Amino acid sequence: MLSRNPRSGELYLLRRIVVAPLEDRSGAAASVTAALTDKLTTYLVKTNMFRVLERGQLERVLEEQALGAEGLTTAVSAARLGRLLGAQAVVLPALTEFGVLEHHLGDWQSEDFALDIRRIIIGMDLRFVDTATGEVFFAHHAEAAVRSAGALIVGDNMALGHQLEDESSQASAAARRVIEELVEAVVVTMEEPPWVGAVVKQSDEKVYLNAGADIGVEVGMRFAVYATGEELIDPATGISLGPVEERAGSLEVVEVHERFSIARILEGGAFEAGDFIRLPPPADDVPTS
Repeated sequence: MLSRNPRSGELYLLRRIVVAPLEDRSGAAASVTAALTDKLTTYLVKTNMFRVLERGQLERVLEEQALGAEGLTTAVSAARLGRLLGAQAVVLPALTEFGVLEHHLGDWQSEDFALDIRRIIIGMDLRFVDTATGEVFFAHHAEAAVRSAGALIVGDNMALGHQLEDESSQASAAARRVIEELVEAVVVTMEEPPWVGAVVKQSDEKVYLNAGADIGVEVGMRFAVYATGEELIDPATGISLGPVEERAGSLEVVEVHERFSIARILEGGAFEAGDFIRLPPPADDVPTS
């Protein structure tokens, strides 16, 4: 069943996304990055805008490609791996700041403990990469500082990492504020490039698509098909302007499975694996037979 956009109220196909492991630029403990990645993924799922692929699928592809998590820190590498997973976008989160901004040591102190923690700060960046183009189509930064008090282990921020798992803790409160701001920005301000899928293969009159029930595809849906041509390079800058796309035909879905669907040809033919599919504009006249 199609989902409804929380902003416009219009029906649309979910984007299949994969959330990369959090890139740490703050020197935080591994437990911190893992906890924040989980929280971000949960909040993205709750928007009902995305179908989030399981982390295990990403880890398998990273292993097969002999890449570590650092293989998902650039838009180019993220787009390539995202396509291998059948994702329309890759989410690249980064932890820019994490720790105690200010603290006051009381009359009693030792090198491992501090009293009267004043502010716990968390800062994060979030980018969405379109796997079809390799372009970043959304980016946002958020940070939050929450006042705290009492004894807390400091030094390697392990205690703050453990507190992220406790919803009542100050560290968790700061994380919620940051992630809620990031996800709200996704829902409210993210530009909406057209949903893009792809042809998997054509077998006689059947065309297999990499879009299924998990993102809202239904029998009777129609897609326009575009073949990818020569990549255009700006002669002044040497930067890619993207490939030339030509309308190659249209399809109608006749059978839907969880992760893929089968369509019949309405227009055109001889489609190739990797040809893009998009929902046609409302005014697009598509033959009915």
